[in-house]
Amino acid sequence: MAGTQKCLSCPSGLAPITYNARAEAVLGSRRTKIRSNYLDLVQLQRYWSPDRFNHHTAPTSMVFGLREALRACLVEGLEARFERHRLHGAALRAGLEVMGLRLFGSSPASGRLPFITPVLVPAGVNDFVSFTPFCFAKYREWVALADRRSVTCQRLVSVQPGIPPSKSAA
Repeated sequence: MAGTQKCLSCPSGLAPITYNARAEAVLGSRRTKIRSNYLDLVQLQRYWSPDRFNHHTAPTSMVFGLREALRACLVEGLEARFERHRLHGAALRAGLEVMGLRLFGSSPASGRLPFITPVLVPAGVNDFVSFTPFCFAKYREWVALADRRSVTCQRLVSVQPGIPPSKSAA
């Protein structure tokens, strides 16, 4: 299973999945009914089969976006793509450290994902919402602030609150 946004650089909301014949047999012999259509792999398999079982209305623009992202991966080449992500992830982490911000976690650079960079909120910043003005006042840079209530996109970094217990870690 792959996440489209972080792994393939296309809009989020789709997740390509592959499974082998053994998993297919297990799915086909299931005795209990799936409670939700959301990830009913048997129905999805029938949707993409010659039967074209109407499981759902496919998000057409997202499927085309996924196709284009996969095409871009092929054109760039996987090794070049992986190296580009490593380069930019390392540059972002180095820049954040120069700014005096601490990265969340103790993993060495080799153990970090290049496309996700968690940062600890600095001492003196009491809540998530005050992080954007803090960054502008201290570093003269805007950040993109997103939470469940609103999105303010300006420049530099997308800041998301963490999931507990990391949400309040300092």
